[in-house]
Amino acid sequence: MQCRVALLLLSRCFFLYSFVAMLFSILALSFGQYEFAFPFFLVTLITLAFAALVSIHSPKIQKTLTIKDLTTSILVIWFAIVTVSCIPFLIYSEKGLHIVLFKTVAHLTTTGDKSAFGDTNTPSGVWIETLWRCWLHIFGASLTLTGGLSVFSILKLPFLRLISASFLNTTSNQTLYSVSRNFLTVLVVLCLVVIVFWLICLASGVPAVAAISAATSAITTGYVSNVGSVLEFTALSKTVLIAALFLGCTAFFPVVLNWRKAGEWISNKETKLFIALSAVFIALIVISDPGYTFVELIAVGLSILSTSGMFVDSSSLLSIGIPVVVLGSFVGGAAISTSSGAKLFRIGELLRQTFFEIDKLANPSVITRQNATRRLFQSTLWLTVWVYIIGFVLSSLLLTAYFCGIGFELGESVLIGVGTLSNSSIMQTDNLLIALAEQPMVGIVLSIGMLLGRLELFLLAAFVLRS
Repeated sequence: MQCRVALLLLSRCFFLYSFVAMLFSILALSFGQYEFAFPFFLVTLITLAFAALVSIHSPKIQKTLTIKDLTTSILVIWFAIVTVSCIPFLIYSEKGLHIVLFKTVAHLTTTGDKSAFGDTNTPSGVWIETLWRCWLHIFGASLTLTGGLSVFSILKLPFLRLISASFLNTTSNQTLYSVSRNFLTVLVVLCLVVIVFWLICLASGVPAVAAISAATSAITTGYVSNVGSVLEFTALSKTVLIAALFLGCTAFFPVVLNWRKAGEWISNKETKLFIALSAVFIALIVISDPGYTFVELIAVGLSILSTSGMFVDSSSLLSIGIPVVVLGSFVGGAAISTSSGAKLFRIGELLRQTFFEIDKLANPSVITRQNATRRLFQSTLWLTVWVYIIGFVLSSLLLTAYFCGIGFELGESVLIGVGTLSNSSIMQTDNLLIALAEQPMVGIVLSIGMLLGRLELFLLAAFVLRS
């Protein structure tokens, strides 16, 4: 039954994916870029044929989905999407399979790709490839957010109050229809927000290709490409992207279609917590490197906390210091869902639980109402928090040990290990990009690490075993 549900959800994703791939094929033909048209047309045929076969031969399923249904669906859908998304990069680029896999996974997990933008040299080719990268970022972000939303709904976790909105189904009775509808809604909202910030960047004087790349990077908290370095943008353009990064780091979905909830979004605890964390982190950057202007300081701080890395280059890493960057990547990388605010909720709950335990030790005879309330959901909530932290630390140690073993320095290995699991483009140092080109195993390890961090497979496994 789990496989049948997964195939039906995958077929719906493939229908949408085939339509977009067909649009890219038509766009490539209109620009005369035939080397792009064929791979996109091939992707259209594969995805459309699979979706049609599954839809014809699979009976309709009306039942309420379980956590096992969702876990199987998440794994199947991501494996299939990664596979078909590799096809365009594999056909029109001259790079090896391990680099193609790395690029594809990096964009779908919204980690981003800081390697040289050399797959095409023509202006129209750059346009097509940039748009394709943007599409992968938005599609991957939508998959991640929808998956997290569905898991939180079934388990009735309190994360949901961060992203609950009238146009999203957050009840515990998740069905094929509700999951599909949520995915389409999230995808449309992300596209609209990216388009708005793209137009604002255009109005502020940013070239069109660089503007769409920067807007997508900021909203999805990733790094689309290095077309037009944002470090050279004007102060106005940087301010616009700072606002986009702030939106990408907080739960902005409830206010997108209902501006009356803007006050509630700004005043909720998670937004306040993010502002407080940003202030502390920016203070650490000032101590490490006081040479930044005010706008640059905010841009670099949010760039690290959001795991985008769009305002951070090699010189910034050296001046700020690897320990500060690793700390920021861990805080920003604690989200199961892009833009869901779940990362902030986890940090807030961890801090509240810490202070609560200290107070309980200081006053052991006092049973507070807070303690009685927490018992209602404590086991499920703290499973998500502690399984995440333990899994994150152990996986980071394994990645760090691997990169130390192939010749990287300890500090850089820690940055790569934490950055990979945090889906942060900051981990893509110059040495790593050289190793990626020379050692195929590096690309495979990084791809597995990025998927592990984005999907939190250890956390999903814990949910399945617990159920």
